[in-house]
Amino acid sequence: MNDSPPPSLSTPSWRMAALPAAGGGLVLWLFMSRLAHAATPSANWWFGLGLALLMAGVGCVLRRSASGGRFWGGLVAPVLAGAALGFGAPNSITMGLAVLACVGGAAAVLDWAQEGPRSQVAGSVDALAAGATLLAGLVPAAAAPVIGAIAGALLGLAIGMRLARGPRHWPTIALVGLAPLALLAQGLAWPGASLAWLAGPLCMVGLLAEANRR
Repeated sequence: MNDSPPPSLSTPSWRMAALPAAGGGLVLWLFMSRLAHAATPSANWWFGLGLALLMAGVGCVLRRSASGGRFWGGLVAPVLAGAALGFGAPNSITMGLAVLACVGGAAAVLDWAQEGPRSQVAGSVDALAAGATLLAGLVPAAAAPVIGAIAGALLGLAIGMRLARGPRHWPTIALVGLAPLALLAQGLAWPGASLAWLAGPLCMVGLLAEANRR
């Protein structure tokens, strides 16, 4: 009898699924902010889009899998929406493609969340929390309270799911949720010396560290 693990878990690269899953979450939040505020995207917004596309591309290369939500939602939809913005397409087109990118980002999160040993629900929450936390470090101070509140709620949910699941590994919980929450709170309390930009990368480090333990 062959008791070897399924192919999706037999290679170390599945652990890197945390990166493209968070990239899909970042795409979703970026284009949701675009739908809410139709102003010209800032340099930070474009940096966030480039980061999300890079994360999606790395995931597809590592898993040798470019299809479904991970490819069409995580790469093609946001590229089309970004190109329409960059080339000054009519507002109706850019907004329509922004909606498509939101749907695509959510599809990419769900697709990547199926990788690895965690449940799809838990993986989706982690990806959305990491994506929102990355965005919270990129937005201007005026938008930080709203985006930070969304990211904080998702981080709190991710922490709660870990506490309820047990056994608890507190260093990982601190990296994934507690430390990012503290950094977001610091950014809101002292916007002039904000360290909120560190919250997203720290959450990503925690997710990768947790994946390595499994």
